[in-house]
Order: sequence, then structure tokens, then C-alpha cells
Amino acid sequence: MTDAGQRIILVCDRHRVLEGVVTDYDIRVSILNHVDMATPASEFMNRTPVTIMSNMGEHEIFNVMERTGCQVIPVLDPVNRVIGLRRIEEFAHFVDG
Repeated sequence: MTDAGQRIILVCDRHRVLEGVVTDYDIRVSILNHVDMATPASEFMNRTPVTIMSNMGEHEIFNVMERTGCQVIPVLDPVNRVIGLRRIEEFAHFVDG
């Protein structure tokens, strides 16, 4: 997670339907709470993460990120399959200009 710089792990079923996410924050909290490292991610993942739909526009996506504070958000198709990730870095032009 750190080497790739993603800060998020997507937990999906065999059809790529999003079941939840685990962030670096979730892992740090688990360590601080002395959660056994053999604990399945399903025990501490966020089952209701912030997501965006594939048909959302750039400004709408940026507004979701700004409103929620999420820096990485899964992109879903109409049947909740993961088709990508959007990162706050992609929207620097909204605040730099």
C-alpha cells in the first residue's frame, strides 16, 4: 500500500463488486488497538466507503473529495463494480488556478 502510494485497499467479490475498503488509517488504528495481524480485513474494513459513479463529472468528483476529505475514492459502474480510483492529485488544477 505504501510503496504504490495508494493509501487504500479495495475489497471486492469475484465479480469486482465493492464490499469495502481498508485504508492506511484503518490499519494504524487496528495496530494501536492491538488487533491480531491474522484478523481478516473483513473484520475492520469500512463497508460503507465514499464512492463515486463512473458518470460523474470532474467538478462533482472534486466536490465529493472536498466535502468528505477523501483523497482516494473508488469509481463504480452502475452495478457497483470497481472500474478505477480517482486521486485528489488529479484535481490540482481546480485549486492551483
